[in-house]
Amino acid sequence: MLSFYSSRHPCVIKQVHSQALTTILALTEVISAFFGLINRKEINTENGYS
Repeated sequence: MLSFYSSRHPCVIKQVHSQALTTILALTEVISAFFGLINRKEINTENGYS
């Protein structure tokens, strides 16, 4: 089923996969940046900076 589908629509599947990968990468960057900000805030408050 899957191989039959992929042989019929290779371009569509590639587009969907690349879009999903781009979205996942963007989300990962946002999440890591967000956690980086939180960690920096925690470190700064521990060191006495507001």
